[in-house]
Amino acid sequence: MVIINTYGRTIYNLFNINVSGNTSAGILAGARYAYDKEWFTPEASIRGGAEFLKDKYISKGQSILYFQKFNVVYNPLYEHQYMQNIRAANDEGNIIYNSYKNNGILNSHFEFIIPVYENMPSTACPRPLT
Repeated sequence: MVIINTYGRTIYNLFNINVSGNTSAGILAGARYAYDKEWFTPEASIRGGAEFLKDKYISKGQSILYFQKFNVVYNPLYEHQYMQNIRAANDEGNIIYNSYKNNGILNSHFEFIIPVYENMPSTACPRPLT
């Protein structure tokens, strides 16, 4: 999210931290957060956002996008989630894949962390159409 000329400055909140939904109030909450952190450049937003994720999520074991969206590793379970978008892990995974593909690094060594759940159906549920 980039908010232009809010509070008299251009503010960058590239991680959408403290943004809730897509209402004006939710977006302004993210702009206020970025303003208070003095994220007036993309670099400041990236550094601050990365620090936020490290301190609030990665250090608690929520080190992958899936665990940030679906907190199944840090107590209290299911309460400490970074994103509201239920498709975020899938969509961002596709963005990362395309980035790796475009940069020619798909054949690099990757380590995947894949949660395995008990008592799951033998076939995948269909993807929702909407």
